Amino acid sequence: MLEIRELRPLLAILNEDDKPLEQVASMFLHTFTKSDHFKVGCTICILLEDNLLTSSQRIVSFAILSEVYRIEGTTTNPFLPVFLDALEKGSDLCEKKLIVHLLSAQGANRDVRATTTT
Repeated sequence: MLEIRELRPLLAILNEDDKPLEQVASMFLHTFTKSDHFKVGCTICILLEDNLLTSSQRIVSFAILSEVYRIEGTTTNPFLPVFLDALEKGSDLCEKKLIVHLLSAQGANRDVRATTTT
Protein backbone atom coordinates (compact mmCIF):
# COMPACT_ATOMS: atom_id res chain seq x y z
CA MET A 1 0.00 0.00 0.00
CA LEU A 2 1.12 3.54 -0.64
CA GLU A 3 2.09 5.99 2.01
CA ILE A 4 0.31 9.35 2.09
CA ARG A 5 3.35 11.09 0.61
CA GLU A 6 3.02 8.75 -2.41
CA LEU A 7 -0.77 8.90 -2.61
CA ARG A 8 -0.94 12.68 -3.01
CA PRO A 9 1.05 12.81 -6.28
CA LEU A 10 -0.91 9.81 -7.60
CA LEU A 11 -4.23 11.52 -6.95
CA ALA A 12 -2.90 14.72 -8.52
CA ILE A 13 -1.96 12.76 -11.66
CA LEU A 14 -5.35 11.02 -11.77
CA ASN A 15 -6.99 14.46 -11.71
CA GLU A 16 -5.08 15.60 -14.82
CA ASP A 17 -8.08 14.89 -17.04
CA ASP A 18 -7.58 18.03 -19.14
CA LYS A 19 -4.28 16.78 -20.59
CA PRO A 20 -3.68 14.15 -23.30
CA LEU A 21 -3.45 10.62 -21.87
CA GLU A 22 0.07 10.21 -23.23
CA GLN A 23 1.18 13.30 -21.31
CA VAL A 24 -0.47 12.09 -18.09
CA ALA A 25 1.15 8.66 -18.47
CA SER A 26 4.50 10.38 -18.97
CA MET A 27 3.93 12.41 -15.80
CA PHE A 28 3.28 9.15 -13.95
CA LEU A 29 6.46 7.55 -15.29
CA HIS A 30 8.50 10.59 -14.22
CA THR A 31 6.88 10.84 -10.79
CA PHE A 32 7.24 7.21 -9.72
CA THR A 33 10.31 5.01 -10.06
CA LYS A 34 10.12 1.82 -12.07
CA SER A 35 10.46 -0.18 -8.85
CA ASP A 36 7.30 1.54 -7.53
CA HIS A 37 5.17 0.99 -10.64
CA PHE A 38 3.68 -2.31 -9.48
CA LYS A 39 2.89 -1.00 -5.99
CA VAL A 40 1.28 2.16 -7.36
CA GLY A 41 -0.54 0.10 -9.99
CA CYS A 42 -1.99 -2.08 -7.23
CA THR A 43 -3.28 1.04 -5.49
CA ILE A 44 -4.86 2.22 -8.74
CA CYS A 45 -6.54 -1.19 -9.07
CA ILE A 46 -7.99 -0.92 -5.56
CA LEU A 47 -9.34 2.53 -6.36
CA LEU A 48 -10.87 1.20 -9.59
CA GLU A 49 -12.36 -1.95 -8.10
CA ASP A 50 -13.85 -0.11 -5.12
CA ASN A 51 -15.38 2.53 -7.44
CA LEU A 52 -13.58 5.36 -5.65
CA LEU A 53 -12.72 7.26 -8.84
CA THR A 54 -14.67 9.58 -11.08
CA SER A 55 -15.26 8.58 -14.69
CA SER A 56 -12.37 10.74 -15.93
CA GLN A 57 -10.05 9.42 -13.20
CA ARG A 58 -10.93 5.88 -14.30
CA ILE A 59 -9.96 6.71 -17.90
CA VAL A 60 -6.63 8.14 -16.74
CA SER A 61 -6.08 5.10 -14.50
CA PHE A 62 -6.56 2.59 -17.30
CA ALA A 63 -4.24 4.60 -19.55
CA ILE A 64 -1.55 4.56 -16.85
CA LEU A 65 -1.94 0.84 -16.15
CA SER A 66 -1.63 0.17 -19.86
CA GLU A 67 1.38 2.44 -20.40
CA VAL A 68 3.41 1.07 -17.50
CA TYR A 69 3.50 -2.39 -19.12
CA ARG A 70 3.16 -1.35 -22.77
CA ILE A 71 6.61 -2.60 -23.77
CA GLU A 72 6.04 -6.04 -22.26
CA GLY A 73 2.68 -6.49 -24.01
CA THR A 74 -0.86 -7.26 -22.91
CA THR A 75 -0.31 -10.83 -21.76
CA THR A 76 2.40 -9.86 -19.29
CA ASN A 77 0.50 -6.93 -17.79
CA PRO A 78 -0.25 -8.02 -14.20
CA PHE A 79 -3.29 -5.75 -14.20
CA LEU A 80 -4.96 -7.45 -17.18
CA PRO A 81 -7.69 -8.98 -14.94
CA VAL A 82 -8.74 -5.46 -13.90
CA PHE A 83 -9.13 -4.46 -17.56
CA LEU A 84 -11.14 -7.60 -18.31
CA ASP A 85 -13.32 -7.15 -15.23
CA ALA A 86 -14.12 -3.58 -16.27
CA LEU A 87 -15.01 -4.80 -19.77
CA GLU A 88 -17.27 -7.51 -18.39
CA LYS A 89 -18.99 -5.60 -15.59
CA GLY A 90 -18.65 -1.97 -16.60
CA SER A 91 -21.53 0.09 -17.91
CA ASP A 92 -19.65 3.09 -19.35
CA LEU A 93 -19.41 2.58 -23.11
CA CYS A 94 -16.61 5.14 -23.53
CA GLU A 95 -14.55 3.40 -20.86
CA LYS A 96 -15.08 0.02 -22.50
CA LYS A 97 -14.03 1.36 -25.90
CA LEU A 98 -10.89 2.88 -24.39
CA ILE A 99 -10.00 -0.41 -22.69
CA VAL A 100 -10.44 -2.34 -25.94
CA HIS A 101 -8.26 0.24 -27.70
CA LEU A 102 -5.56 0.06 -25.02
CA LEU A 103 -5.51 -3.74 -25.04
CA SER A 104 -5.44 -4.00 -28.83
CA ALA A 105 -2.72 -1.34 -29.08
CA GLN A 106 -0.57 -3.31 -26.64
CA GLY A 107 -1.07 -6.47 -28.68
CA ALA A 108 -0.14 -4.63 -31.87
CA ASN A 109 3.03 -3.29 -30.24
CA ARG A 110 4.01 -6.82 -29.25
CA ASP A 111 3.36 -8.12 -32.79
CA VAL A 112 5.51 -5.36 -34.33
CA ARG A 113 8.37 -6.14 -31.95
CA ALA A 114 8.13 -9.85 -32.72
CA THR A 115 8.38 -9.30 -36.47
CA THR A 116 11.27 -6.87 -36.19
CA THR A 117 13.34 -9.19 -34.00
CA THR A 118 12.98 -12.25 -36.24
